[in-house]
Amino acid sequence: MKVSSPINKVNIIGHKGISIYKAPENTIPALEMALEKGFLIETDLQKVKDGYVLVHDKYIPGLSEEDKYEGRSKIESHYGNGFYFSGSTKLVSECTVDELLTGTVYSKERHESALSSHAGESVSLEIHETPKIATFNDLISLLKKFPNSKTFLEIKRSDPYATYNNGMEEEIIEMLSDNGLLNNIIINSGNENTLKNIRKANSFIPISIDTDYADVPGLAHNMDEIKRLIDEMGLHFWNPPFFEVDKKLLEDTEKIGVEVATWVQNETIKEELSEIERLKLLGVKYLFTDQAEKAREIYNL
Repeated sequence: MKVSSPINKVNIIGHKGISIYKAPENTIPALEMALEKGFLIETDLQKVKDGYVLVHDKYIPGLSEEDKYEGRSKIESHYGNGFYFSGSTKLVSECTVDELLTGTVYSKERHESALSSHAGESVSLEIHETPKIATFNDLISLLKKFPNSKTFLEIKRSDPYATYNNGMEEEIIEMLSDNGLLNNIIINSGNENTLKNIRKANSFIPISIDTDYADVPGLAHNMDEIKRLIDEMGLHFWNPPFFEVDKKLLEDTEKIGVEVATWVQNETIKEELSEIERLKLLGVKYLFTDQAEKAREIYNL
């Protein structure tokens, strides 16, 4: 089964929003700024005890326990958002929506410090209201304001290799359908079973697999495995890490009819921009980046 392409030109995708230097990642201001400037966006969706929130990592660190953080490296987690629990580290999936909205604090000072390390120079954020963690309902309301927008919605499980079906995917599809947003969404996941559940719930919505965490062994340059996913579930996009993308990979994926949508994330902005230049020269058409506006300049769009 193969789905038709929803987009045909080069697309810069605001990775969790417009830019890590303008607003905390996965917040409504960050996503709205990207949409206002005509970018596609990508955001992360996690199920909590009583709903869904736009949070990337499994844990949110505590203000006094940063060294115990169990997600990305400290600089990656902090330069992206600046959210903490006032007490100890907590697993996102074990919280309620209200606990995440009211129990987290935002440290502008620590956020700017981490961003400055990433940028190699002092960074000062212009934040006009206290950032808060966004919910799925917040995203739905935002997307209704931009009826022609496209969003890569990455479904994350606390266990990235889970094989069970707890009805989450069906509920997500139902919420999107009820709000008339199925045509605005590309479902993304690093979990093959999650994508299979999505496909069972809807035959047509475009789906994308992220092989940074995918439960599919040896996918780098393994076109047989990608072809299997195309045949089994109508896979449309593949998100290999940027360091695996080269001329041969792009040639091979073009032959089997899947779009490569890669991402860039490096320890410094200088490294990121250099990598974006390389991907442009290779002809990458779909790029997730924390530097959407700078990437647009590099691509001369």
